[in-house]
Amino acid sequence: MCILIHQPKDGCFESAQLQDFYNKNSDGFGAIVNLGSEVIVVKMVGSFSEIEDLYYNKVACHEAVIHFRMKTHGDIDMENCHPYEVTPGLWMAHNGILATGNHANPKMSDTWHYINDYLKPLLALNPDLIKQEAFLKMVGGHIGGNNKFAFMNQQGECFIVNRNSGIDHNGMWYSNTYAWTPWKFGYGTPPAPVSYPKYDHSKYAMSPTWREWDAIDRREQLALDYTKAKAKAKPKAKLRKKSPVAPALGTLTTSQMRRLVRSSYNSLMLEDYDGVLRWAVDHPMKASHFIYELLGNERDKHYSSEAICDKVANDPDWAAETIIDLWVDMEDVLLDLGGIEQPKEGARA
Repeated sequence: MCILIHQPKDGCFESAQLQDFYNKNSDGFGAIVNLGSEVIVVKMVGSFSEIEDLYYNKVACHEAVIHFRMKTHGDIDMENCHPYEVTPGLWMAHNGILATGNHANPKMSDTWHYINDYLKPLLALNPDLIKQEAFLKMVGGHIGGNNKFAFMNQQGECFIVNRNSGIDHNGMWYSNTYAWTPWKFGYGTPPAPVSYPKYDHSKYAMSPTWREWDAIDRREQLALDYTKAKAKAKPKAKLRKKSPVAPALGTLTTSQMRRLVRSSYNSLMLEDYDGVLRWAVDHPMKASHFIYELLGNERDKHYSSEAICDKVANDPDWAAETIIDLWVDMEDVLLDLGGIEQPKEGARA
């Protein structure tokens, strides 16, 4: 997903915050830097120490558009490292995930595809469109509020699409609060330990989709009772508690599922139930994929992806509760699947 930052002139990050950005977005670093006399572009795919040196030598104390990348589409290489040149003398970096024409070249990022399919043809005809508020709003509407673009031209003028969807803190503009740790650097407060309340699903009992769930539950309970009966009939047989295993993925790749798990985890850690509920409302397709891959597949697709999408769209509370239940039941598996460092003992309720 990445982190995109607009740094003002004389702005400078401490090493600890650069490290925080890098820890969550280590797939490339880049910046468009206004030196006053000229505008330069710097990029690097490398270690933190290399990126830190580049930042302090070329970017610190200058106005800049800064980007730390977490790969979602395309290879991890310099070609996919932001910023990109859109037209001669105009560069752009992006935070978010775009779903427009990415299959044309799987090696290239979603940002590269969007530039080539939309921005480059329009701005090549009229480069001054980038200075028009109406154009920026139109692009913002097209990509949605979860995506942000930051442009800088060779005159050092900066233009941000969906700026209001980010935050301003200590003179800097950040595209999000999930791809770094804001409370460590004075924005917001540390999240409280997460506790998982018990939920009453009775209000859904009359819906067709809930009846479908209930029928599945009943079939599984019958199968469980049958297994237990067989075990009792053969005293020598030992029942072993199954360890959680990673689900067999259906429609998504392992990499795509990793992004979904991390996204849901971030929303859960930031605001507990309310965060997951907001995630389900803002990203219904992500929530649907998350539930289907972990639950629909595990039930041999008795509960179709279409039904899950329907349920999420019409009942986001149900989606939030289901996602939290999945985290409760499969926490170790999900942390592993998402490549998330396990919390220290006692860190969670």
